Amino acid sequence: MKAAKDVTVKIGKASVSMAANDVMEIMLAEINKHPDDQAVNTFAAAMREKMKFAREVKGRTGWNDMEQCSKEHLHELLLQQLTSKGDTVDLANFAMMLHQRNERIDSRLVNAMLYIGNAQQKTNLPCIGTMWPAQGGIYAGLMRGYNGEKDYHLIIAPDDLGSFKDVKWGCAGKKIKDADSDGDGMINTKAMAENGSDLAKQILALEIDGHKDWYLPARKEARMCYVNCQDQFVQSDWYWTSTQNSSDYAYVQFFEDGFQYGDPKVNTSRARAVRRLSVI
Repeated sequence: MKAAKDVTVKIGKASVSMAANDVMEIMLAEINKHPDDQAVNTFAAAMREKMKFAREVKGRTGWNDMEQCSKEHLHELLLQQLTSKGDTVDLANFAMMLHQRNERIDSRLVNAMLYIGNAQQKTNLPCIGTMWPAQGGIYAGLMRGYNGEKDYHLIIAPDDLGSFKDVKWGCAGKKIKDADSDGDGMINTKAMAENGSDLAKQILALEIDGHKDWYLPARKEARMCYVNCQDQFVQSDWYWTSTQNSSDYAYVQFFEDGFQYGDPKVNTSRARAVRRLSVI
């Protein structure tokens, strides 16, 4: 029986000669890793890509310099992701930075920031129906949280950036799971997109003022838009909601008199994106 030939393996810039059988064992071990290990490796790769982009494209450095980047500033960035932007990879990177600096998340500091943020949120709210600076759109009012979630401020995308005309709801003839919510438009919209709705995909792809969390409003959210911001919509036309009525119908909102009814998914109507900001 012939002995297995050695194989040259590159590790970084160095080249190492290893027996072919040893290389095969290493490769099999990598393939057969526990799902936990695979998930951590995948997530770590996403973290690295985010860090690289921030460093090389945005020029952001210095997180490990405590004079340049204070503990309070890192907490502020982490809290901003947690309460508003919601990017899990960015959130993990900020937590990693604290960990590498041998710093823990300071609960007293977080609570103080939450208290200040809540007070500022209450005092800096714009008038209903007007633009909310830095939030990307028009303030429609306070919505009650759905299924026990926190109450939130509903924000309507500007007409020139987040409106769609003569579009179909999509997915005709298909009863979509998780697209029946009367109050949670984000869940509905994601379910629509996963099942092929072009409208939902376009809305989820929106980025306005740095915000990427836009969605098609559910029935109750569309009703709020009618009650508080009727003049921000074309009143002679119908607007899709993300709430499905059946396999062939979805609810639409009329902005002249507030009427809602189930319209065939194959029909064309208008659509308007919204986003939310949770009450701290």
